[in-house]
Amino acid sequence: MNAPADAQRIYRIAIALTCGLVALWFATLMRDSAQVGEAFVPMGNDSFYHARRMIDVAEGRGLTQFDEHMHVPEGSWITWPWAYDWLGGQVLSAARLVDAEAQPMAVLGWIPVVWVLVNVALFTALAARARLRIELVACAALAFALSGALQALHGFGIIDHHFIELSFVLASALALMRWLDAPEQSARAATAGAVLGAAVAFHTGAFVLQVPALIALGVVWLRGDMPPSRQAGVFAATLVGVTLLVLLPSAPFRDLQFSLTTLSAFHGYVALCTATMTVLMAGKPFDRRRLALVAGCAALLGVPLVGGLLLGGAFLGGELLLFDRISEVRSPIADLFIAGARPGVFSLYSYLILLVPVALVWCLWTLTRRTPPSQIAFAAWALFGLSLMLLQQRLVYFGLAAMVIVSVLMLQQLGTRLPRAGTAVATLIVVAISVQPQLRGQLFADQPAGLRRGYEMSYALFAPLAEACANQPGVVIAGNNDGHPVRYHTDCSVLANNFVLTPQHEGKLAQLAALTSLSPEAFLAQAPEGTRYVLTQIEGLYVFQGGRVGLRDIDTVRRINPALFMALAEARAPIAGFELVAEVRFNMAGDPRGLPVAQLYRVEAARR
Repeated sequence: MNAPADAQRIYRIAIALTCGLVALWFATLMRDSAQVGEAFVPMGNDSFYHARRMIDVAEGRGLTQFDEHMHVPEGSWITWPWAYDWLGGQVLSAARLVDAEAQPMAVLGWIPVVWVLVNVALFTALAARARLRIELVACAALAFALSGALQALHGFGIIDHHFIELSFVLASALALMRWLDAPEQSARAATAGAVLGAAVAFHTGAFVLQVPALIALGVVWLRGDMPPSRQAGVFAATLVGVTLLVLLPSAPFRDLQFSLTTLSAFHGYVALCTATMTVLMAGKPFDRRRLALVAGCAALLGVPLVGGLLLGGAFLGGELLLFDRISEVRSPIADLFIAGARPGVFSLYSYLILLVPVALVWCLWTLTRRTPPSQIAFAAWALFGLSLMLLQQRLVYFGLAAMVIVSVLMLQQLGTRLPRAGTAVATLIVVAISVQPQLRGQLFADQPAGLRRGYEMSYALFAPLAEACANQPGVVIAGNNDGHPVRYHTDCSVLANNFVLTPQHEGKLAQLAALTSLSPEAFLAQAPEGTRYVLTQIEGLYVFQGGRVGLRDIDTVRRINPALFMALAEARAPIAGFELVAEVRFNMAGDPRGLPVAQLYRVEAARR
């Protein structure tokens, strides 16, 4: 157990590789679900739009940063930065040099699968840096590899950007800890700054990773352990410099925007604030006068950020339109108190989520103790990540690694009086018990194509819609869940989709809800200029559970679906102004209703 440093490094590499291959295998299990007939499709709503942008890059159309075909008629800026989809396009371009006929999603679908090896390696290095003993690093890495949440981030076809966000969550903590373990090393300071600066090129919200870094540096400064001013300057300069470099390709930045929701001058200003605070703290040791100066500067620098932070608070608080209907923005803690939702929480997070309240107390306790600076950084990072994870399911990548590592760290500290082998066995037992819900309910579960039953059932309508749009372009009125699939499969325009972040997004969702609440006749009179198609989808017509299909009460179906869609589905005769192009019927035996699950109409809206 007391292996020299070289042996320890070899053990860590072996652990990372072994557990990485385990995670990779589970990620590949989604490959069959990502296939409809011979076609591979994106998995998850946002994956459709990522795929569209990547394919555009690979086919020479350039990266879309402003899309005139969504949120029509004015179009809108894409809230995602440029780097992830641009790099995905380069991967697809390279693959087509080998196989020119390769399906885009047959290539792109492997990106998150292969990348899981990187995230498991980062996790393993972070667990060792957090001072877990090597045998407990192995236990923690195994728990991470078997995580249902990790599979949900890295499954085949899930090309949403969240798995890259996980990489920067892990890398930012690791880089800062490495620097604080050797604060006189300028290269490590530069690496920490570069990671934080590059993060915003992959997600606009990644600037928040600078918060736990500032908290850690603040605590270290209060204790008199701040890195030397020269290295602090290197960190600050690299952070600002790399941020400016990744801002240059961003069209919103060149458009002189200052917004949290697009990669803009807002992010350059945040980096400047972080750099300024770091240099101020490194300039002189802590005293009351210096504290007043630092606090005063923080208050002044924060004024321009108030508007963006309020919007971020509304997002985290679930106050935006439709957030009450989106599962990934619900709090996992709240779901633990709902009997029907509890199994899903455990399937995604494991039983370790029950230890998170204790883990938060452990982090706070660590911050108050006289511990090495790198461990202060770890505790600040874990506290921040776990807090975000508990706010929303979609933020799982902020706290997933912290939940596992802190849980094992607490077991390591509790087992100080036990033989090391005893602690390892006890930890392995805890891990084995904690992953049971994931093994039963997530890791081997069959998923619907696109990760949505409605998309899978209405898939056959996208080919005729694409053909119709090619001949007669126009606006498609469809549910917000179909906004991204329509843009992926066709060149038509959409009114709304699942972008829910800006006032414009909320306005379009409200407009869509109002239009689809109308009767068919009223819809034709009020439809926006350019409306040419209506794509309906009847949600919840059937109940899929345990491999069985059942009927749902028709009154419930009417209640959860827009009035326009139900009127078209239940019509027994053609409705003037609506030409049926195609429809999908499930034809379930014993279903007397005979309702289609989805329909495509060509419409002639009134011209105003």
